[in-house]
Amino acid sequence: MKNITLLISLYLIGNLSYGQSVDKLINRSNDTIIFDNNIHKKVYQIKVAYSRLSVDLIEFNNGEYKGTVNINFDTQINGKWEKFVGKIDLESIIVEKLISKFYDIGIESIEDCIKNNDCAFILDGDDTKIEIYTNYLQKSVSFNSVTPKEKIIKNTALNRRQCIKIVRFLDKKINLEQKYIQMMSRLPKGKYSYFESISLATFNIK
Repeated sequence: MKNITLLISLYLIGNLSYGQSVDKLINRSNDTIIFDNNIHKKVYQIKVAYSRLSVDLIEFNNGEYKGTVNINFDTQINGKWEKFVGKIDLESIIVEKLISKFYDIGIESIEDCIKNNDCAFILDGDDTKIEIYTNYLQKSVSFNSVTPKEKIIKNTALNRRQCIKIVRFLDKKINLEQKYIQMMSRLPKGKYSYFESISLATFNIK
């Protein structure tokens, strides 16, 4: 595949220049969530189209909430490519509001894109994916190219309408672009890559 170079904005470069005073992200690729109904009441996982970010939202049986924003790349370590997943924690009150709002929108009843031929089959990264785990439900749905900027129009299908509302509320509460810049500025030194549609993008953090 054709290699392309990731162009980082001047704003981001400015942030990177102060990287010595910022705690770097650590690789938490092994820090995965395995739903356990003895511990968890609900787990919602959302990955937004055209973004390296995903969000994990957890409601525990004891009434506590926990969540993270995650950034995902491949990185080169000792000549070998490995998965890199950086995470930052969300405030529990934000997680609670997100889970409550998504439930009200109908996240647990949302129907998959296949219902109305709204799926992304080929281009990697072009889908918005939602995974739901509860003690009564486990499901995964995805939609083609849903972003926070998409508007709901009159003939928007109900399931896509729900997905748009979820992504827009998520962005409203945590500001995905700001989180992306923040997490990029905290990447450790190294070489990184990811797929952009059908091309491989690479960049270096020095």
